[in-house]
Amino acid sequence: MRLSPASLSAKTLLEACSMWPKNVHDWVATIAYVVGAMAAVGSVWRYYRNSAQNRMHWLFELYQRFHGDSELRKMRVRIDWSKTAFALKEQEDNAELLGQLDDYLNFFEFVAYLQERKELKETEIITMFDYPLQRIAKDSSVVQYMRRPENGYEKLPGLLMKLGYPK
Repeated sequence: MRLSPASLSAKTLLEACSMWPKNVHDWVATIAYVVGAMAAVGSVWRYYRNSAQNRMHWLFELYQRFHGDSELRKMRVRIDWSKTAFALKEQEDNAELLGQLDDYLNFFEFVAYLQERKELKETEIITMFDYPLQRIAKDSSVVQYMRRPENGYEKLPGLLMKLGYPK
């Protein structure tokens, strides 16, 4: 049966209208709830967008520092070529190399800290730093040095384990 304005009774119209707010106060309250819900959704969306932008900023800065710093590069080459036996002997003649190794490992300690704070995702770290992290994890001299409590690397060993290194 098709409804037409002529077939609607006054009772049917009243029943249909009873679902709508009856006064201005109810209308204002309804509109306020809808606007509040839209604002909440907008805030959540903005938060996720800003979080992604912050992570990209961190990744860009870290990538530039890692690949642009000549001191980090020197240690990267040593680790690539497994020339890290100096890490097993803490002697004065190794002080310069140990300092470079500390700078290198501190870089990744900071990356681990950012991941722990949820500033960086595991997948982002793997994408940007997979190879150097693998090299660290596979170098027994570096791993032994890093695991000595007096050297203070608390987060990096956990990050390596969490990411499944060595692979």
